Amino acid sequence: MEFVSSEFVFYDCSAFQDCTNCVSSNFACDWCIYENECTGNSLKCKLQGVVGGKGNAQTNATKFGPDKCPRLKKRDTEILLSVDTKRPIEVVAQNLPMLETGQEGYECVIGEEVVRAEVMVNNTIRCEPKQYSYSDQEQEKPIVLKVRWNGNFMIDNPDKVTVTLYKCDVNRTTCGKCLLADSKYECGWCNQVMCRYKDHCQNGAPFLNGNVVCPNPKIISFSPLKGPIEGGTQLIIKGENLGLAFNDTESIMVDNVNCVTEEEGYIPSEQLQCTLSSTPTRLSSWVKVKISKESTTYSATSEEKYSFVIPEVTKIEPTLGPMSGGTDVILEGDNLDAGTSVNVTIADQPCLDIQRKEDGTIHCVTSPVITNVTIGDVVLMIDNGKDDSNVMFYYKTDPTITKILPGHAIASGGTRVQVKGLNLHVAKKKILTMTIDSQEFRGECFNASSLGVSMTCKAPNISAKFMPLEEANYMSIPEYGFILDGVTKYQSLDGEYPPFEYFVDPEYFDLEDNEYNKNEDENLIIPGRNLNLASQKEDVQVKIGKGVCEVKDIGLLHLTCKPPEDQPKSLDGSDGAAEVIVYHGNLNFSVGLLKYYKWPLPLPLEQMIAIAAILIIVILIIVGFCIYRCKAGRSEQKITQFRQQLDQLEMKVAQECKEAFAELQIEIELPTNEEYENQGIPYREFRSCILRVLFPDQPDHPILRDLPENGVRSEKVDMGLQQFGSLINNKTFLLLFIRTLESQSSFTIKDKSNVASLLIVVLQSKMDYATDILKVLLADLIEKGVDQDRARLLMRRNESVAEKFVSNWLSFLLHSYLQESAAAPLYRLFRAIKIHVERGPVDAVTADARYSLNEGKLIREILEYETLNIYAIGLDPAKDPVEVKVLSIDTIMQAKEKIMDALYKNVPYSQRPSPDTVELEWKNTSGRLTLQDENDYTKGDGEWKRLNTLSVYEIRNGASITLINKQGCNSTLTHPRYMNSHVTSSPSRSMSPMLGQGDSENSVKVCHLVKHGDNDNQEGDRGNRMVSEIFLTRLLYTKGALQKFVDELFATILNVRREAANVPLPIKYLFDYFDDQAKENGITNPEVVHAWKSNSLPLRFWVNLIKNPDVIFDIHKSDAVDACLSIIGQTLMDSCSVSEHQLTKESPSSKLLYAKDIPNYKKLVAEYYTEIQRRPAVSDQEMNRVLGDHSTKHKYDFHEQTALNELYYTYVRKYREIILSGLESDEFAQKNKLSFKFEQVEHLMNETNV
Repeated sequence: MEFVSSEFVFYDCSAFQDCTNCVSSNFACDWCIYENECTGNSLKCKLQGVVGGKGNAQTNATKFGPDKCPRLKKRDTEILLSVDTKRPIEVVAQNLPMLETGQEGYECVIGEEVVRAEVMVNNTIRCEPKQYSYSDQEQEKPIVLKVRWNGNFMIDNPDKVTVTLYKCDVNRTTCGKCLLADSKYECGWCNQVMCRYKDHCQNGAPFLNGNVVCPNPKIISFSPLKGPIEGGTQLIIKGENLGLAFNDTESIMVDNVNCVTEEEGYIPSEQLQCTLSSTPTRLSSWVKVKISKESTTYSATSEEKYSFVIPEVTKIEPTLGPMSGGTDVILEGDNLDAGTSVNVTIADQPCLDIQRKEDGTIHCVTSPVITNVTIGDVVLMIDNGKDDSNVMFYYKTDPTITKILPGHAIASGGTRVQVKGLNLHVAKKKILTMTIDSQEFRGECFNASSLGVSMTCKAPNISAKFMPLEEANYMSIPEYGFILDGVTKYQSLDGEYPPFEYFVDPEYFDLEDNEYNKNEDENLIIPGRNLNLASQKEDVQVKIGKGVCEVKDIGLLHLTCKPPEDQPKSLDGSDGAAEVIVYHGNLNFSVGLLKYYKWPLPLPLEQMIAIAAILIIVILIIVGFCIYRCKAGRSEQKITQFRQQLDQLEMKVAQECKEAFAELQIEIELPTNEEYENQGIPYREFRSCILRVLFPDQPDHPILRDLPENGVRSEKVDMGLQQFGSLINNKTFLLLFIRTLESQSSFTIKDKSNVASLLIVVLQSKMDYATDILKVLLADLIEKGVDQDRARLLMRRNESVAEKFVSNWLSFLLHSYLQESAAAPLYRLFRAIKIHVERGPVDAVTADARYSLNEGKLIREILEYETLNIYAIGLDPAKDPVEVKVLSIDTIMQAKEKIMDALYKNVPYSQRPSPDTVELEWKNTSGRLTLQDENDYTKGDGEWKRLNTLSVYEIRNGASITLINKQGCNSTLTHPRYMNSHVTSSPSRSMSPMLGQGDSENSVKVCHLVKHGDNDNQEGDRGNRMVSEIFLTRLLYTKGALQKFVDELFATILNVRREAANVPLPIKYLFDYFDDQAKENGITNPEVVHAWKSNSLPLRFWVNLIKNPDVIFDIHKSDAVDACLSIIGQTLMDSCSVSEHQLTKESPSSKLLYAKDIPNYKKLVAEYYTEIQRRPAVSDQEMNRVLGDHSTKHKYDFHEQTALNELYYTYVRKYREIILSGLESDEFAQKNKLSFKFEQVEHLMNETNV
């Protein structure tokens, strides 16, 4: 089967809008003049009005081609028209159609102006006279002329006939510039005031045009201002009306000294150039210029004087250099800035790269000389002037290098390298260079000895290219050398000296003890690693505040230094603990705060030791005597009793170890992701969530409500608050307001947090402005940190408004991202912790639990209990019972919470009945019994009262318990005698006081599982107590159960998937800002920027959410769960730290528990930060769009007026005088009259108090 193909072309003639393009096309199209259309079928058109195209079979045309189209003919001359000049415009056309009855005539269209036109003889179209203008400040503006007929039928203009409108006065502000205009414009200088078109100059007013001399020539400036008396100085004069031609300059004089004009630098009317002749003596006079043409002469005199001077060199620095040259020398003297051209020779050799500086000195580089030249004259030539002074320069034998010690350094450089040799002092520029992959790194050399036999260099920083050998901690660099002025011999030492070795950087760790006792510890020991691989003690400096700790020794793992005798002041000049900073080469490490121990006793140390020794001896004698008497009177029965107790203890230890082993081996079952998704996540709305971030202790903050209405008084307050809001929106006022508050000692950290939160509420509808303020505050904070050498500590604490502002800013902008990404794994982690912790006993009073991640909250006893499956019936008895797992040793409140969790599984916590408003009722064979934490069943034990548990009521498996509304307060735990005991914030223990001592003898301590805080030394209990550390395996068991949930959360937070959409723009924008600030402040240590990012995002945002999931979820967080979340939050903080702490068996369990996981998490953090840095920068436009969208969406979530009211009455009134003083002394505040506006606000606000 064969197929035939062909190409079909479809076209539409009506797409052409004019005759020329229509008939010039490759398609069969004709132009119908009277129908003003392009068509493929012209048979329908009037016969006399058809212009034919190419190959149209259905044509009615009698004339063909674009030349037959109605069109404007090309002009040989421009159509020029001065603005505001009323004049007709004439153009020649061809093939114009004859107008028929009823058709409109011709019109000219120039820009937006339309005027009538008429056809003259020879097809000339004459546009009626009209004044035209344009607003642009341009000398001329060409406009394509359009001619139309019959309303909108256009005459073709294929040659783009143009009308050029022009303005004589634009950029022709002087007579000279005006007369330089092309004669075709007919511009002239009118009435000696301005450049005008000839017809626009008033009748009788002087009008200059053509090749004439302008009056009032003026010298604006000239340079140089002085030159040598020998002349030769090229003088450049700038001014106005300095002649239209070079020959118009008659003369240029300085006093009686002629200046010969030069055509090379001449600019008509604006600039003259000439060369000055010589004068025998110094003189100073004005520059005078004469401009003339024919019989007209004008003159101009400068306002400044030109001075003829004698340049003189009085000093050269340095006075010596190597024979190979290359020495940068500085010439000092008198009038070295005179003249135009400069030439310097030293020992008859030219001094190269001559530069004149603003301080009046001359810099140049010496040339090499032959070996027998040791001294040479310094000769200065400025123009024709020559200064053959007695200043001498000495050439010395080139430096030589014999030894380099040590031949190693740390990767970040800055350590000392000693260089031995001869004449090392001769070279001015002394630099040690290292070359790696064609990239050169430099370190300065200094302290060359007076004899030139030694000098000290700082090793260059090569960390950017540092790649140690495999299984080694150093790398070799064979290509290195020295720059010694022009000496080339030592620029590369490759092959002549052993390779230079760079070792890994040292690391210093935090002080193990922050208190220094100079009576006991002579030296301070700072731990670290790799400290002396490539360093000596001279490379290290230790500062304690403003004092210096003298370095005594440096080892591989420790540095020893001798602190000052007295406590040094901190960097800010205050007393107390001072920051310890180690400076090692180019590195610096903040290792903590150090405070001197003050001996509390007035006696000398020697006397105290003697007294203590005597007391110890006496005590030992008494104790020994008592032990002897005790042993002598002990009976065999007592010994047997202790042996039995020991046997029991051994059995309990064995039982606990066996249970711990079994728990570690048995796989733990926790709910799957599908179960969580089916149950739903109880998110808080944006408003409720942000309120808990801004004001965590004020759930009913006034910003949730509008201000109360009070008639006229309220109107004045509204006006005052509106004006105060306008001041807040003034950047100068807001920054001064914040800085003023922060400078006050009474402005506490709580105040800073409160102000930051109120401000973000006030600016919730202007997040772009809030972001701008945040950037300025952060820049101030960074600059302050750099000045105080505390840059690494930025954002670590809430010590400024800026730091809390960052937290609020992130919470506002990342709320939606949080719900879309990390909220689900965070909720799953919370639920997993809650379920796992509640599988074992939890003390209702102390919150200690059998299963915990927190060693401090671990129950360290063996408890006998069993798991019960009971059936719970809710407040609606019609609904089916729900099976609930409880423990036999659960308190009634604990059982109640578990039952309510099961009954209201899918209901947010705030929508459930409060546990305090309901009770549990158990129906048994004896009837119905209301279960209570304390009643007649409650057991007492001396001063202790133990809470009731399910086992006290003898509740067994399969029991049915009903939830009923509470009829009255039956518990006695709220009796006044317990009110002195601390009550926890958990609803599960709102009626259960923590352990405390009452004020009266009859006070009772309440306990549940353990008597926490008891003496633990009663002799009767000693045999039943075990070593508490055997219970630490429960930490591992809990960690294993929760590991996948922790990994999932951290992976989500750190964006393991590396998708662009997973990095919110605010995070990228903030991190880029930190990178930019580091560059601006000269911070090259990447660990500092890493610390900023970690302290802002993970520490201030993620860790807060991990520790407080109830911020974003409508849940209840118990103290036992909170203890586990704190450990996970601390793990994330440790993972974001760049420092590595050496862990030992003595380290706390919270550090050891995730010790093997933290390196992997740290890698994720580093990759996350690197990935963010690699992504394209967020433009201000993109960020402003995000901020604008957020502002629009949430502008009404909180009441701005209420926040302004809180700011004013809490802080503005308190610091009124200081704020007003700051406004009156600030320059920008004065310009904007901010102090006056501030007083207006006060006037309105002081009339009432809301």
